[in-house]
Amino acid sequence: MAFTYVQQCLGIAAELVAPAILATLSVGTAISVFQAATQIQEQAMSFVPKVGALLGALTISGGWMILRIVEYSKNIYAGLPALAHN
Repeated sequence: MAFTYVQQCLGIAAELVAPAILATLSVGTAISVFQAATQIQEQAMSFVPKVGALLGALTISGGWMILRIVEYSKNIYAGLPALAHN
């Protein structure tokens, strides 16, 4: 049963980081293509939009993330007596 909780934890962790990673990855790729096409190699040009995309993704999906964490926590606390009994 403990292995099931660890497996669920890893799955939920992957779900929770996916929106932030995908938003940052897509913006980073678009900026890299733009920088390669224009030969502008400014580091701030890459960093600032990525942070903006990350904050936007967290703003949009933050409520859903909290709901998933609370749901998982409730499931763990509900299953603790059965886990301790075995």
